[in-house]
Amino acid sequence: MRTVATLKRLAHIMYRAAIVAAIAAMAWHIHWLHKDQEFKQLQIDLTTARLNNLKECHLHDDAECPEGKYSNSAEIIEKMKASTGSWF
Repeated sequence: MRTVATLKRLAHIMYRAAIVAAIAAMAWHIHWLHKDQEFKQLQIDLTTARLNNLKECHLHDDAECPEGKYSNSAEIIEKMKASTGSWF
């Protein structure tokens, strides 16, 4: 009888551990989905800033037009580096 009670208790502990692990996995997944969405938005912002920079260079007839002269693309690149780490 004592063995059955011990097995039930062990099964209950394992069940709770599985629930906690599932919740932690879902939270981790949601966190990375948010990070991925944030990075994609930064990519869109960077492309837009670079296009605006090219447009302004053309309008000002500027032959030497470095990254971010007429836009905030350099700031966006720094945000991307900060959010992704050193691999970017």
